[in-house]
Amino acid sequence: MRACADDLGAALRKLSILKVLYPIFMLALAAAGLNLKPKKCILVPLIPLTPSTLKHIKAWLLRHLPAWKDFNIRDSGKYLGFFLGPAANASQWFAPLNKYTDRANKIHGSGVAISVAAHTYNTSVVPVPLYVAQLVPLPQEAQKRETNALHKVTHMCTNAIRVTDFFDLQCIGGPKFRSVHLSAAAAIFRTAVVTVPVWPDWKRQLQTAAAEYLSVADVCSNVCSPPFWDSSPLALNLSDAFGGFRGNPKYNKGALNCIAEIAEMRAPEMDFLGGEFVPGAQNRSCAGSVLSSLGNLGSRDAPVFRPGMKAPGLQKSCYSHLLASVFPSDIDTIVSRRIRDMFAPFFVPNFSHSLSSAVLRRMRKHDAMRVFKTWVNSWATSWRMHEPKLLPCVFGCPAGKDQQSHYVMCPILFALQTLLIPDCPSDPTARIGLIDISRQTALVISATFAGYHAIRRSPQLENDAHTYPETLRNRNHKVFVDHFYTAALDAGLQCLHERLVDKRLTPIITADGVCTVNIIEDRSVASPNSAMRLPSRRLPQSISRSSSLQSPRIGATIPAPRPSSGQASVGSFVRAAQPNAHNPFLGVSGVTEAQVGFQGAQGARLYSPGQ
Repeated sequence: MRACADDLGAALRKLSILKVLYPIFMLALAAAGLNLKPKKCILVPLIPLTPSTLKHIKAWLLRHLPAWKDFNIRDSGKYLGFFLGPAANASQWFAPLNKYTDRANKIHGSGVAISVAAHTYNTSVVPVPLYVAQLVPLPQEAQKRETNALHKVTHMCTNAIRVTDFFDLQCIGGPKFRSVHLSAAAAIFRTAVVTVPVWPDWKRQLQTAAAEYLSVADVCSNVCSPPFWDSSPLALNLSDAFGGFRGNPKYNKGALNCIAEIAEMRAPEMDFLGGEFVPGAQNRSCAGSVLSSLGNLGSRDAPVFRPGMKAPGLQKSCYSHLLASVFPSDIDTIVSRRIRDMFAPFFVPNFSHSLSSAVLRRMRKHDAMRVFKTWVNSWATSWRMHEPKLLPCVFGCPAGKDQQSHYVMCPILFALQTLLIPDCPSDPTARIGLIDISRQTALVISATFAGYHAIRRSPQLENDAHTYPETLRNRNHKVFVDHFYTAALDAGLQCLHERLVDKRLTPIITADGVCTVNIIEDRSVASPNSAMRLPSRRLPQSISRSSSLQSPRIGATIPAPRPSSGQASVGSFVRAAQPNAHNPFLGVSGVTEAQVGFQGAQGARLYSPGQ
């Protein structure tokens, strides 16, 4: 019999013992006016609950205890937040996981900054299933829900990064997230070691009963419950956690390291009931020798690492070791892969977060996350989100698609960036922050991210087979400039605010199929001093035109033969593997870089991203 406030629970050997309890409750009713509410009382038979069994139990209550005839009879019941009974697993995680998902969805819909979203997630969403997880392991469904929740909280495109990368975002200036299923594993490990030290007695009772009532095959397989029970006994859950999660290879290594760390810290004060200290237990690498003695808790050679020991900070230490073993830091791999896919068929420099983390960590978290989302192809383009209506380039490139692989080399987007940031680099890999990233480069990426998604949120955005009409294209340009300028000012980035209402950016396809941008300013409206030019630079003579095929990407060419070897040159990305090839935004040998300027009503100057 157990009681917690007004919640009572009892394990009865047989149904007739209710006759013994009935006078006690009648005495409580007469003395204190405390009465049971039959609708809130549940009887859980420890046998399969068939219609015949249900009928016999109800008939027995009506005949022997008519005051309790309205008791609920179910195959599981909830006591102090935990479902107990043969079918407990079916209901155990229904409410906690739904509450977890609902809170994550509310964060997703709130639109708060990523720093606030991460703090709310860690403090109000992750702890939701951890109460039940102290005694019951999380189901496999929880990991899928965690993946979906992290994508929603961070507004990350699906499958843009791996689950392990969410817990490494702080390396690139992002927020720090806690893992639900690793927190649950650390919680049940702490429960087994510190909170519930009596589980070995429960386990021995189960093993005694199993040896008496179950088959020999079940006893030899360490099964302690009948086959119609859908969950493992709580004592065995705690035993598995205390033993280092032997049944879960993912958690085993981290738990062993945690146990070895405890043994190392407590080595000077450890004593034994007899025998010598376990060889190698002082060394964290010899965690197996520590665990080898855990199965003999009652022997004279068992260490003091036992249920009920004092271990401050045990759950935090266990979580840290599990995180290091299950989710090792490897964010460079996914970023390099996404960038290679984005710039395909070009080769790009290898990515290393150590070169950019110093810059991104000094930025605001949502600015750093915008840069990271750009690197991992997580712009919410219509093609990336697999929308029913697949849009063309929102800036108006003929035959350009609404894809990030196009926008990293989009000539109109580059022209808009140049209007706002005159010294914007012409090399796409430099603009995206892969080469010599600076704070200004990172903020330009962040502001570009804000400007593009402002266009995507516009209700006037419609699908067209080729390109947008001039009025809608000019409106998109103005929306981009306004939001880019606002984001830049908010981040402290100095930039110009060009009045695009007085300019028209018209895409033009040249004779050789290259997209150029014609920027015309109306002299009657514009200021006479509004002309702007980019510094001109002649390309090295070593760069020459190669035989090439027209690329499906606007403004880029692909060499016909692919060399068998070659290295990417520093400062530019390379077509195929050609060491000295120029990038699509530069001219060919002997041709100066295109200049952006305005000549008023007498003419216009072309900006050409490449030939």
